[in-house]
Amino acid sequence: MLDLGLPDMDGLKVLKEIRAVSQVPVIIFTVRGEGMDKIRGFELGADDYIVKPFSPKEIIARVHAILQRSGKIADEIEPVKQVQAAQKVSINYDSGTVSRGDIRFKLTNTETNLLRYMELNYNRVLTANDILAKVWGNEYVDCTESLQGYIDGLRQKLEEDPANPRIILSDQSGYRFRQPR
Repeated sequence: MLDLGLPDMDGLKVLKEIRAVSQVPVIIFTVRGEGMDKIRGFELGADDYIVKPFSPKEIIARVHAILQRSGKIADEIEPVKQVQAAQKVSINYDSGTVSRGDIRFKLTNTETNLLRYMELNYNRVLTANDILAKVWGNEYVDCTESLQGYIDGLRQKLEEDPANPRIILSDQSGYRFRQPR
């Protein structure tokens, strides 16, 4: 899974470098929904291109389809929703990872910074503009669609049931981080 909005390098350049050495399946996740961006992604070898925000079930279906086509999994696979159980969540900011039970996820630098800021302000409602100003900078205030995409991505990694979050909560005022159990 490749986010085009990487802080240190353009995601399309990363894809080009991956394709120079590997044919590993790559799904692009991005807020860039323009036709030319999609075309460029596919030209460089992306297997799929998904514009944020997206449905968790859609992601699971797309990943499953790509892995089946690439021969990486068997035809029969136990649905992820049946595997989910009460799982402890731990965050390691030094390595930029989140562990939920036995599953470990790598965080992007932006996800790490966002999560760190939210955790430092746990149980406090943070407005979207406040988060954007503190994590990305004042010039990104009003980029709420991008923020929602990152929140959705973090929920995928942190939450047992991302559709019913218990760690990153939202309401009309903004977002609130609750300590994982």
